[in-house]
Amino acid sequence: MRLTRIKLTEEEQARREQYHKNLLWHDTHLKELRAKYAGCWVGIYEERVVGVSSDFGMLMHELDSGGYPRGEILSVQVTPAPGDTTHTARKSEKASTVGRDKSTNGSLGTLGTLPSKEDHERAAQYRIDELWFKVHLSDLRAKYPNQWVGIHQQKIAGASPDPDDLMRAMKSKGYPLGEVFCDFVHAKPMNWDFTFDR
Repeated sequence: MRLTRIKLTEEEQARREQYHKNLLWHDTHLKELRAKYAGCWVGIYEERVVGVSSDFGMLMHELDSGGYPRGEILSVQVTPAPGDTTHTARKSEKASTVGRDKSTNGSLGTLGTLPSKEDHERAAQYRIDELWFKVHLSDLRAKYPNQWVGIHQQKIAGASPDPDDLMRAMKSKGYPLGEVFCDFVHAKPMNWDFTFDR
């Protein structure tokens, strides 16, 4: 496999730089993130937390609904510190916070419910569905070029050029949207070559 260098536009370069700033912000604030959000998914945009959920799919759906550009958000599961088992014992009666934390202007805010065993099982199934998507990408590309595709329990839940239409269709069929892996199927494979200056 040969990687070819692609020339990025100024806008693409700016998005790439912002993504790396978000990644650096995550790494710099990891101790604080672990203290508040261990085991949860967080969305980081413009170097601040803009969403938190125990469910990745729900986090992405809410961030999309909030108008955040999907390709510019760092979405990461905050892993507990090595040897820390206390986060599984910390439970709250409140629902998890998804979306902007307006009270802190997006900084590290409060968290409601931490993930349960069932949440972890759903997250594991979500990752399996993501892997299924990657393994079957060439078949999906032939059947659903330039469309959003939803995968649930290693089966196609729906497809549409419009992500909102896809969500509505899957919801009407009874799929739990927070558990469906969704991604865009490009008609042609994309080649990426990133070069970093030292």
